[in-house]
Amino acid sequence: MPVFFESFFVKPLAIFGCIALAIALFFYYSYTYSQAPLIPKQILFGNPVKAKPTISPDGTKIAYIAPYNNVLNIWIGSLDQDTVTYEKEPITRDTNRGITNYFWSHDGASLYYTQDKDGDENTLLYQVTIATKEVLLLTDFKDVRVGLLDYDHHVLGKMLLEINATDARYHDVYELNTQTKKLTLIEKNPGPVVAWVPDNNFIIRAVLSITKSGDYALMVRPDTQSPWKEIRTWSVDNVSGVGIIGFAADNITLYMRDSKDTN
Repeated sequence: MPVFFESFFVKPLAIFGCIALAIALFFYYSYTYSQAPLIPKQILFGNPVKAKPTISPDGTKIAYIAPYNNVLNIWIGSLDQDTVTYEKEPITRDTNRGITNYFWSHDGASLYYTQDKDGDENTLLYQVTIATKEVLLLTDFKDVRVGLLDYDHHVLGKMLLEINATDARYHDVYELNTQTKKLTLIEKNPGPVVAWVPDNNFIIRAVLSITKSGDYALMVRPDTQSPWKEIRTWSVDNVSGVGIIGFAADNITLYMRDSKDTN
């Protein structure tokens, strides 16, 4: 075939064929996908059947989150070797926001959970006794956000909480006596402290704070009577890779994650 005819007829035909094939494939897959069933919204956004299982300290019970009348609540099951016996009703009866976070008491007789009111994000701390299903509000504040700082079986009868009751901008550290339910302020936020780090005796020994220049500083002290000592700083660009893990068992070594001066 002369070069003229090859250029004038064959190449346009090849281009036309590719376009026709693309159009055919488009309609084929459009039709195929239109026939596929959509994933129900309930599967994507609905409540789980069971979630967040945890075993009690003595290993005889299992707690988990599951819906009750379409609202997430805490349920309890009994463990007997490889067999789990689930209760027919939850130990909490929330009918509004639902419960999504909880943890066991050290003696396994109760559970603690946090919950806000109508989505205001001001979470409060509650305790529910397993035997009686009695719910007790442990932090009776208004327009205050409560967060768990530390709860360790090595320090029985105490819990450390972060509460912004004094100044909404900053969280102070409170100690909760889990027997008497008494709250005691033990560390007042001197300014922009954004992270408190207790040692293994529940003494605040390290903090991450914001300096006047806008940088972040790690400060430590050997005890509550000593002044804070700044040992490391980060710019705003580098602080995202910082994470203070906590004190080692010797209460001297501090573990942390740091991305400063790395690529």
